[in-house]
Amino acid sequence: ASIEVPTGCTVYCNGVALDPALAADAHSYFEMEELKGSLKNPVEWVTYKVDGLLFPPELTAEAPADKTLFTDEEGNMRYILAADAAGQYQQQGEKMIKQLLYYYMQGGSNTYGNMQAVLPMLVPGSQAYKLVQDSANGVSWDASYPNATYEATAGDVVIWADNCMSMDVKDHAEGTTGGYTNVADGTYVLFFVDSGNGYGICGLSYK
Repeated sequence: ASIEVPTGCTVYCNGVALDPALAADAHSYFEMEELKGSLKNPVEWVTYKVDGLLFPPELTAEAPADKTLFTDEEGNMRYILAADAAGQYQQQGEKMIKQLLYYYMQGGSNTYGNMQAVLPMLVPGSQAYKLVQDSANGVSWDASYPNATYEATAGDVVIWADNCMSMDVKDHAEGTTGGYTNVADGTYVLFFVDSGNGYGICGLSYK
């Protein structure tokens, strides 16, 4: 049997802790290229393998005392912020995405004013800031949906490094104008980085 865990976890085989020296194949799942160079002590994942036993082994993992371990629907293990610590970032992420959706859904109506309402929520000069800043020309050609509705729901805050976290924010925006209904329904990924002045939104991608 084998199990892949974030570094720092204690892995047990049938209830017996395994020697950390058995961990192999260290690698990272962090994919935001623009932010990789700013990560401090990034989280890596390692694999423990056990064989040669008489009966099938049961492998389990336990997070360090200062971390919370979460396993997603696909069986991937991640360190996440505890719920009480994550709340402020989830609220910040939801507010930013709703403002971004408003900017997009208003199209050519006050395009640059709506964009300027989004930019202060992002770290100046960051990938997310530049992405929004460079979008105005495209957005200005779109129709406006003044009666649109907006929803944003943030998920767990995943820890990628000592100074980097991310969260998925499921979004839904819907509006009708001129008999046409426009629906935006998907998931944004927000990356928060602390460069010395506290965490701010530096990365933005879309699933």
